[in-house]
Amino acid sequence: MKGFPAKIFSLVFVAISACTSQSNKLTLPSNMSELVQDESKLPVLVYVRQNSPPLESYHSFMVDPITVFQVEDLDILITQNDVERLKEQFHQKVEIELIKAGLKIVDSPQQDTLKISIALSNLRAPISLSREMATALGKQFELGRVTITAAFSQASSDKVMAVVMDKSRGENILSGTSVSNFVDIEVALDSWAVKVSEVIGSAHRSASCPILKSEKWYAWLDKFSKGNGQYRLNINGEVIMPNPGFAMQWSVGPTDRMRPPNLRLNLLPKAPDLMAIQVLTTVPVKYYLENPISEFNSVSIFCGEKLLSRIEGVTLTD
Repeated sequence: MKGFPAKIFSLVFVAISACTSQSNKLTLPSNMSELVQDESKLPVLVYVRQNSPPLESYHSFMVDPITVFQVEDLDILITQNDVERLKEQFHQKVEIELIKAGLKIVDSPQQDTLKISIALSNLRAPISLSREMATALGKQFELGRVTITAAFSQASSDKVMAVVMDKSRGENILSGTSVSNFVDIEVALDSWAVKVSEVIGSAHRSASCPILKSEKWYAWLDKFSKGNGQYRLNINGEVIMPNPGFAMQWSVGPTDRMRPPNLRLNLLPKAPDLMAIQVLTTVPVKYYLENPISEFNSVSIFCGEKLLSRIEGVTLTD
């Protein structure tokens, strides 16, 4: 239990206990009343604190030691060594996947640190039998399963920002040397670590673009220079920025081999060097590109990993 905040452990215990009677709801403590369920994530149970900072505002991460309780002993005994090995492997997997997503792991809390505290419960690893064999032996066919509950908190204050509960069942993964469906649990934990890291990493990649909203995108080609057979691609649009100090730059991405081709353009807002008043500002953007192509199947405009617009059927105008 060492290293796992008592406040968060209490929350996890209450959450898991509540789920035994309600499959799609958690009963949270009164001091967590600001956490609201995001029902769009069902069957995974996700509760988020209202007005909590976005994931991209955290630039470092801590992973608490994994806590395990409620191990179910069936036909095969899950030993304490099994549990300790599982905890260590899962802890390492979560940290490795966060690092692979380009995120920073720290050992001590900082102002911008998000702490991830994880509890595993309802571990179930029955003997690995096929359905036919289980029937012949008069046993109920079972798969390995585990419930993963995670609390995401501000490391500097231990204030819980979100709680996620995910119940996972195995896929009947059998091998010649397998004696139980313990492997189902390991696969489920690995998958969870990858998914969580992808969500956080994606939020950070999208945050690399400061554009809050964009609209009114148009694209067309005209005959800019008839003499040398060049055409001109024209791009018009509007973006909403957090302040008026951004300078707009563009870069041309790859054109594929389709006929007509698809083109990617990258809009690169450059932040001001000096302090700027923070006020939402609508900025008209324009771009011109001379090229020998008289038609594009599509033109996609990106800002970082964020797709601003995809304009289909860009053709020559009179």
